[in-house]
Amino acid sequence: MNSESINNTEIYESVAYPPAGALKTIGAGRLKGMTDINPQWRYLAMTRVFGPIGIGWAYKEVDRWERTVGEEIAVFVKIAMRVKYKGEWSEPIEGIGGSRLASAETRGLHFSDEAYKMATTDALSVAMKQLGVAAAIYSGFWDGSKYTVEMSTPEQDAKLAQIDADNQRLQELKKPLASEKKKAFLETVAKLKLSPSVLIARLGEIGFESCNDVPESHMRDVYNHLKEFGVSNG
Repeated sequence: MNSESINNTEIYESVAYPPAGALKTIGAGRLKGMTDINPQWRYLAMTRVFGPIGIGWAYKEVDRWERTVGEEIAVFVKIAMRVKYKGEWSEPIEGIGGSRLASAETRGLHFSDEAYKMATTDALSVAMKQLGVAAAIYSGFWDGSKYTVEMSTPEQDAKLAQIDADNQRLQELKKPLASEKKKAFLETVAKLKLSPSVLIARLGEIGFESCNDVPESHMRDVYNHLKEFGVSNG
């Protein structure tokens, strides 16, 4: 695959934002308040980008196991998903999901006949989100009714990079000027002929250890403070 001809975020950005109709706020349990994403939307997003399952993307179960805690039983499924992009199949994208097979409830032990199916769906969601599927939800961009952050575009990223470069260049241009001002400040302070001990003590009174620590914005005030204790040769 020729990476130079690919926009590395085009898949991620195209599947990051599920429509509001595919989202539902969880109303109870440990996940209360979080957002549930309709699995069918995930499959639709994958089909739009890669094609039908089995042709443009596929997965297989790699492993499954159970874990028992007291009377409760949890099941786990590990899958390996592949996608075909630009005519080539990817390396396996792994995902692990889990669900409860047996849950202790007030009326007794409840067994779910959909536990392995739900664990597989969970594992697929884990694999798919690594490609960016519903990334905006996992990133916290959905407040329950609307998106609060939009995904940046390559053009916006390029503009921001240019602004950063211009700011960096501006700072580089300022350095010689700042150096000259610091040199002039040190020469002016030297004319006060303060002893090292007096200079250190007076600088300490206003929070500086040496003249080199004084920023440009404080040079005038520091000089006015120091000149009270020295004799300027003007």
